[in-house]
Amino acid sequence: MMDYDSPNTVAGQLQRGLGRGARAVPDPVLVEACLRHQYAWDWQVDSRDVYLARLVRDLGMPVQPILARLHAEEPEFTGALGVLACLGAAGFEEVIAGVRDYIGRGRRGPEVLEHVASCWPSLFWEDREPPAQRSAPPSRHRTWSMGELLAVLRDPAPRSLHRSVLRELARRPGEAGLLDVLNTMDTAGLGGAIARAVAQLGSAAVPAARRWAAADGPLRGAAISTLAAHGDETDVPLLLAEVARLDSTPDHLCGYDELVTGLARIGGPVTAILRRVWPTPHSYERASYLRAYRIAAPAVAQSLLVEGLWDCEEGVRRARGARCRDPRAVELPARRPDGGRRCARRRSRPAGKLTAWLPTW
Repeated sequence: MMDYDSPNTVAGQLQRGLGRGARAVPDPVLVEACLRHQYAWDWQVDSRDVYLARLVRDLGMPVQPILARLHAEEPEFTGALGVLACLGAAGFEEVIAGVRDYIGRGRRGPEVLEHVASCWPSLFWEDREPPAQRSAPPSRHRTWSMGELLAVLRDPAPRSLHRSVLRELARRPGEAGLLDVLNTMDTAGLGGAIARAVAQLGSAAVPAARRWAAADGPLRGAAISTLAAHGDETDVPLLLAEVARLDSTPDHLCGYDELVTGLARIGGPVTAILRRVWPTPHSYERASYLRAYRIAAPAVAQSLLVEGLWDCEEGVRRARGARCRDPRAVELPARRPDGGRRCARRRSRPAGKLTAWLPTW
């Protein structure tokens, strides 16, 4: 597990993407450390790009060192690309020019082009060769009936198809017959896919979930998710036991979000848990913590809503709504990427503001 500084220090707050760290007007040296290292606990879901890009902007930090990291290996490449995409979308001329140069000469130019094409105005990249069009092949199960999908799960032979069938079931309205199938099929290694498929059943899955939880087998994960979302006060001991289990495995930070949400909804003892998990480096879950706080401890939530304006996660930043945005977090000096005629095409976007790609800055 990655080492983090204490959340009571500015360095630790920046590493976790906490709003209090950004509000502290941190030393650029600390921000540079976060730009060099990937402190997100799970880089696939934890957001840091907007958070760090705003700090670079507000502190007037040079962007050349970030551009240079496009030539580095992972994880520096991915971290630099995300921050540069944010700054370029906000109109930073030096960033736009540097990224365009890399697209033409860099080893991973096509990848960079594909990334910025998804969030930059076309005039920033339209004269470069567009990325190859990729479209995911349609699911081979989309035309199958519910009965056919369940029949595949009942058959142990095509086990390689079970995960994709469960994914398809997660896209459809809940089917009660799935519960009977799960009682007989080999569920090993399919916990996440099963939980998402069972979620479509809502409260109808609660009785089965209680049986699964008591058996403590491969379906326990789906059981916990179901009871957190739809259980009642009789399920509080089980949810608290799951919190304790997560506490005993500090290198595994996923799962607190649904547990605290469930405990807050039911009325269980959740405030102390929220206080402890709030500064998690797995910031993806923090929006759920804030929602739980608003139910269980509204006074505490109010102070976190203010701090949340600077949080790394969009779900936290959006919690107060548009009327509560801090103007200092929205205004941005107007930047002209290449001057002259082509910039006239930007007139549809308010000058001096960040563009629609990031309405909560």
